[in-house]
Amino acid sequence: MNLARRMGATALLLTLPLGLTACGGGKPSKEEVQAGYAKLLESNGGGQIPKAQIDSIAKCVTDKAYDNVSGDTLDKIAKGENARADNDDVSKLTGYAGQCSSDAFKKSAP
Repeated sequence: MNLARRMGATALLLTLPLGLTACGGGKPSKEEVQAGYAKLLESNGGGQIPKAQIDSIAKCVTDKAYDNVSGDTLDKIAKGENARADNDDVSKLTGYAGQCSSDAFKKSAP
């Protein structure tokens, strides 16, 4: 699969888990959010994304999103839930995912 197709597929996979209404509690730690995001990528990636890239993307998205999206959304990510998030949060996460997946694939390209 060429790089452009992989990046496009990855960006889509990154946003699928969060397309669903926010409710819930407080703000989990960055480590919990990163682990949950990696879990979502692994479960939705169908083996298409190498583990090193999943970890890189999860860290990047978490770093960008942690102070910019709601605690409810972060809690859902940390729990690895395929649950609806606030539309504004989904929009932000989509942008972060696109940036981070592009960066991850550029770093891994020969």
